[in-house]
Amino acid sequence: MLARHRSTPLPLFHKCPRHDDKTQKCGRDTINRGRRRMGLPGNIRPRPGNAHPELCMWSRIRLLLREPLLEFWGSFMMVLIGNSVVAQTYLSNREYGSWINICFGWACGVAFGIYIGGDSGAYLNPAVTFANCVFRGLPLKRFPVYVVAQLLGTFCASGVVYANYISAFDYFEGRGIRTIPPSKTSSAPIFCTFPTTFLPKASQFFSEYIANFVLMFCIFAMRDENGADLKGGGFFVMALFWLNFVLVSSFGWETGSPINPARDLTGRIWLSILGYDGAWTAFDTYSWIPIVVPFIATISGALAYDVFIYTGNSPINNPNFGLNHLWSKIRGRCGKRQADEENEGFDLSSPNEIEANGHEEQWNESERLYGQPSTHKKDTDYDEYQAWPQEPHGKQSGQGDTPQKGMSKSNNYDRKESSCSS
Repeated sequence: MLARHRSTPLPLFHKCPRHDDKTQKCGRDTINRGRRRMGLPGNIRPRPGNAHPELCMWSRIRLLLREPLLEFWGSFMMVLIGNSVVAQTYLSNREYGSWINICFGWACGVAFGIYIGGDSGAYLNPAVTFANCVFRGLPLKRFPVYVVAQLLGTFCASGVVYANYISAFDYFEGRGIRTIPPSKTSSAPIFCTFPTTFLPKASQFFSEYIANFVLMFCIFAMRDENGADLKGGGFFVMALFWLNFVLVSSFGWETGSPINPARDLTGRIWLSILGYDGAWTAFDTYSWIPIVVPFIATISGALAYDVFIYTGNSPINNPNFGLNHLWSKIRGRCGKRQADEENEGFDLSSPNEIEANGHEEQWNESERLYGQPSTHKKDTDYDEYQAWPQEPHGKQSGQGDTPQKGMSKSNNYDRKESSCSS
């Protein structure tokens, strides 16, 4: 008989009164459960030197939101340095800065932002984050969490830059006067990008497209295990330093080289708050180009690299360009939702039976699509594999086959994210 019951949601933080193994396990399980809800790796553990972090509320929040906090502070520091060097150059009438200073300043901002956010992957850019979700198996559930952190980081950084230079703004433009280009005394380019006056709409689009295309193509080239293979560390950060320096110095004249939609979007929000008229409508509503085009261009750059060069795990290198895999995931989610609705309020016989049924369904679905058992983990799409348990000799599939002992759903979150890019 299936016993009907009503499950109650577990609280995010339990009160654990004692310093013992049971208390630590209680805290870790609670934190990892909350992280899995956001698409983050669910195997985080306290590092050496942390004395019972499960008992401290802030320590548990910090472990729960580790990657989003790293994306926030990496984006914050990147925009703080980049916008500050632009502000010093413009507001001093280029007496304490020049175009070469802006190129170096933004490159340094990106480099230090990656150092800060390295443990999260250091994407620092919504367009680059989305391209990694599509082509490198970054869980799509993680995308909105990272984007919110990046937007908050860039928004706060722009606010700090204005607060720091507010007197210089008043001295440069006049107290209470805030203008946008083509005014010669405009301070709006400190927060976001604007095109030159002679540039038509098609050229604006293409300038943004080619800069972001090059950015994503080169990032994937640096990360290619059969190519440069720069996976984190000093060489990867140095390569990204020079890549951003080259992009700003090569594509920065016509449109300001806006290769980060988070910085441009939050910068225009600040322009609206501070009273800059036409922040969204100037230059024939140019404002949508630096926000939308980076997503199109980064997807195109990633697609071009995987089609012509990359030989690793990618949807391009899967049968039918990964469409079968995507369709199976959609059907699997729909089937799981329907089964949950049918079995709502019932408890199956045991956790072992539930786990065995889940593995059997995954085995059958994989055999139907590819003719072989699936080895994909649940956390990512293309780049994580684990060995399927072997059946005893002479035993037929589907006759009491169960997973090996110790194999559980928690293994789906064992991988630690490696640093990618901003």
